[in-house]
Amino acid sequence: MRPIRPVETHSLDRFRAAMRPGDIILKFGTDKVAAVIGYVQGRYGYCPDARKTSHVAMYCGGGQVFHATYSPLKPENSRARFDDFETAFLGHRITVIRSDIAGDPDRCNELIEAARTLGGPYGVTAAVDLLIDASFGKVIADTLGADYSERYRLKILRDTRTAPICSSLVFQVYLRAWRQDTPLDAPETGGSAPVSMPADFYINPRLTNVKI
Repeated sequence: MRPIRPVETHSLDRFRAAMRPGDIILKFGTDKVAAVIGYVQGRYGYCPDARKTSHVAMYCGGGQVFHATYSPLKPENSRARFDDFETAFLGHRITVIRSDIAGDPDRCNELIEAARTLGGPYGVTAAVDLLIDASFGKVIADTLGADYSERYRLKILRDTRTAPICSSLVFQVYLRAWRQDTPLDAPETGGSAPVSMPADFYINPRLTNVKI
């Protein structure tokens, strides 16, 4: 169980004071997009609490976050980008979690530098393919064969490397900084998605809650 806190105007300074570079922010949305994400994560077998996680970002310090967002009304914003924490999360419910790099400025700098090397448009195609795979994966495997199903899942993984969804982007940042055995690696604890999902961060036992 993760503590969930609303981000309100009067609490902004408290959040900024508590967070450190490299911290991971999980958002719990209530709109239709969040409902679809929750459905997909449920189909992949994540627990009810974890599947409510609808967005992932990495805190970079100085009030800045790095994340991948989708905005159909503002296509220029549908990409991996740096954003102000207040702009991204004011009015939303979030939890902040931390890996064991907290307090290590060299590691944190590596994460920020890794974020600066990553970019690309938001992975709309990958998001749609995840919905299809989650909803009809068994039907695809039964109809077209296990090999086709596996190739389809590998395609999703490849697509998210150049056009990431929010969770795959944050995972890529850590992977690029560490190259192996990142703090996000954890034993299988539920979920069968082909790429890192928001729920994976929620259930990761190596990520601890930040007291706000």
